[in-house]
Amino acid sequence: MKVVCRWLEDTDVRYDLACHHSNGVNGVDLAGVDPGRYDIFIFVCGPWRHTNTNLLGRFHHCVKIGVNLSIEDESGQGFDLLYPRDLGGQSFPDLVLATEKDARPKVGICLVHDQAEYGERQRHHHVRGVVEALIEGGTIVPVFVDTLHADNPYGIPSASSLEAVLSGLDVLVSTRLHGMVFALKMGVPVVAIDAIAGRAKVTKQAKALGWPVVLGGDDLEVDLLADAIRTCLQKGGRERARAVGQHAAPRIRAISTRFKTDLQKILQDR
Repeated sequence: MKVVCRWLEDTDVRYDLACHHSNGVNGVDLAGVDPGRYDIFIFVCGPWRHTNTNLLGRFHHCVKIGVNLSIEDESGQGFDLLYPRDLGGQSFPDLVLATEKDARPKVGICLVHDQAEYGERQRHHHVRGVVEALIEGGTIVPVFVDTLHADNPYGIPSASSLEAVLSGLDVLVSTRLHGMVFALKMGVPVVAIDAIAGRAKVTKQAKALGWPVVLGGDDLEVDLLADAIRTCLQKGGRERARAVGQHAAPRIRAISTRFKTDLQKILQDR
C-alpha cells in the first residue's frame, strides 16, 4: 500500500485509501464509500479470488488496476491493468521489498508481574502505564520479552533463546532484574526501572554492575523514559554495556574461588 501511495504521489495523483478497518489501515470505509466519486480503482496486495469480482462491479465505470496480486489463472479477473505478484506461471517480486526501512529503534520491553512481597511499595501499574504511553507515541518499535522459563508469555523457551532475541535490540527497557542483567551480558544498553518505592534489588544490582541508567517508579514520566532511551542510543552506549561484563568478571571469579574453597572445607570436615 505504501509503495503504491508513493507512486501515486510521484505522479501527482490525488487518492483516498479505502479499506476494511479491521486491517489497521486508516481510510474511508470500503463498504460505504461512494464509487461515483472516483475515476480509478486500485486493488493492492493479496490473493485475488473470484468472489472479489463483485467489488470490481461496484467500480465498473473506473479504470480498474490490480497491483501485487496473486491470481491463479491468466484472465486477469476483470482488471484493465494488472501488475501481478503471481499470474499463471509467472512470478514477480513482492512490493514490500520497495518499502522504506523503519529507522525507529528496536526497544525491548521486559516488565515484571506484580510482586506481592513489596506490598504498597509497588509502582508496577504506574510504570506499565508510562511504558504503554511511550509505545503509543510511535517513536519506537517495541519488542516484548520476558525472562520467565515456565509459561513464558512471548514463547521464549530458554535463556539462550532470550539472549538471541536481546542481541537484536537497540535498547531494553526492563523492570526485571534479570532482563537488565541478560541484556548487559549481550552488550545491549538498558533503561532499568526500579518499580519499587524507595528502590530495591534492581537498583542494587545496577550499582553492583556499575550501570548508570536506572530510573525510579515513583516519578517516572514518558519524557524521562524517552530521554533515558536516547541516552542509551548515543554513541558509546553499547560499549558501556559490554564493559559491564568486563567489570563484573573479576568479582565473579572471586566469588567462584570463595565458593570452591568453602565447599572443599565442608567436604574435608565430613
